[in-house]
Amino acid sequence: MGQFMNLASEPNKDKSNSPPHLPDSNKLVHTAKACARFIEKTILFLIFKPELKGAYIYFMRPKRRGKSEDAFNGQVGRQSIFNEITKAFDIEQIIETGTYMGLTTSYMNHKSGLPITTTEANPQYFGYSQQRFKKNPNIVGHLSDSRSFLKHVLAENIDPKNTLLFYLDAHWHDDLPLREEIEIIFHMHPNSIILIDDFKVPHDTGYTYDDYGNGNTLHIEYLKPIMPIGFRMFFPSLPSDQETGAKRGCVVLVKEQHLIDDMQKQDALREYHDDSPAIA
Repeated sequence: MGQFMNLASEPNKDKSNSPPHLPDSNKLVHTAKACARFIEKTILFLIFKPELKGAYIYFMRPKRRGKSEDAFNGQVGRQSIFNEITKAFDIEQIIETGTYMGLTTSYMNHKSGLPITTTEANPQYFGYSQQRFKKNPNIVGHLSDSRSFLKHVLAENIDPKNTLLFYLDAHWHDDLPLREEIEIIFHMHPNSIILIDDFKVPHDTGYTYDDYGNGNTLHIEYLKPIMPIGFRMFFPSLPSDQETGAKRGCVVLVKEQHLIDDMQKQDALREYHDDSPAIA
């Protein structure tokens, strides 16, 4: 409104010789980039299948691939837990649910040297992670629901004496498969170590965790219906205020007595008891 009033207050000013207004070059560049992104998204979402979208994003957005230190949510404490477990136990292979973009998968393979079988239910993330693993024969990816994947993998001829490490991170949908995953693993291969991401750490509110509502919160209460299985729980010994990155909580589950005995010796973990003291 003020602009119009100024023009009206100078009715006799001749503007016929004023140079035409040219858009700022930065605005033109910004507009061009916005148009290019719009066209790109239109092509991706209207033409490409989800797996091809993931592959395209992997190649065209290299900054999204992350670095090794970003694995396990960028948490040094969590990385220590994983490294401690893989050094202390004679693990045959790692099985993962919830590949996502595959950064943590690659980290686990690189640090442990162990073969990894992983599954992702989202086709776009599957397409993305497959490009990351393309030249690594030690990582085999699947596009599958985690429960059917676990049944399929564990039905293979695996020596029951072999210790398997499971990393469960497929729980970000309304359909929460975690309890069923644990039941499948301990029923089909009791000699297993299970590391679960996004789990509430008792007595340390600085660690965050997943809460989907309607009782689907990743904490000890959620596991109570399957506790007759007889597993023991171990939580991070590192206080959250000393953790780095996203500070997501986790829990380690083991059932076999020889695994429990050795897990109790690990510095990065402490066993949970109903009367466990708060972390200082």
